[in-house]
Amino acid sequence: TMWTEWTSYGTDEESPWSWAFTSIEGDGYYEFYSIAVDDIGNAEEPPTTADASIGVDTETPVTTHTLDGTMGENRWYVSDVNITISATDALSGIASIWYMLDSGNWENYTVPLMVSDDGALHRICYYSYDVAGNRDVPKIYSFKIDKTPPVTEHKFNGLIGKEGWFVDDVTVTLGATDAMSGVNYIKYKLNDGNWMTYEISFIVTEDGEYTLSYYSVD
Repeated sequence: TMWTEWTSYGTDEESPWSWAFTSIEGDGYYEFYSIAVDDIGNAEEPPTTADASIGVDTETPVTTHTLDGTMGENRWYVSDVNITISATDALSGIASIWYMLDSGNWENYTVPLMVSDDGALHRICYYSYDVAGNRDVPKIYSFKIDKTPPVTEHKFNGLIGKEGWFVDDVTVTLGATDAMSGVNYIKYKLNDGNWMTYEISFIVTEDGEYTLSYYSVD
């Protein structure tokens, strides 16, 4: 703390010998001492240390958060999410940080939080108090988690002969479901061909043995 020179603040010439202090210099730390003078002008020596001290802090603290996880597409996290909340206060310091996760209760924040459940609307709310009792405005941040991969299935439609061989053209239909973020696209290939984006059912007309590979992305 950097202290200025002592400044004469006021004189009280009547009992009960008191005065009120207004922090004209704004927020900060202040020290005080007084000197008594009797009726004939004898004055006590200034003390070597202050008689009293106070701190003035009218500013609210600043509270922030960070989210740590693997971000997928369209702002969906595809992993557990760790939430770190921190606060700073330039003068009196931080007394406590409070948070509410989703629809839970307000709790005192002490260690980082981990959110592991899939959800389209997770929400973290938080604020902090400084030592002087100032509270900042609560902040709200929403995020989404989808760690569960989609489920992809196929269907063959054609005339089946013996030993599992189709004896007619085969219509191939692919489908995928995803309970959380939804299906983004399906990819497929036949044998060693190129991966292609599936849009509608397709027909295999040529004789031969085929291996169908496919997957989907949510």
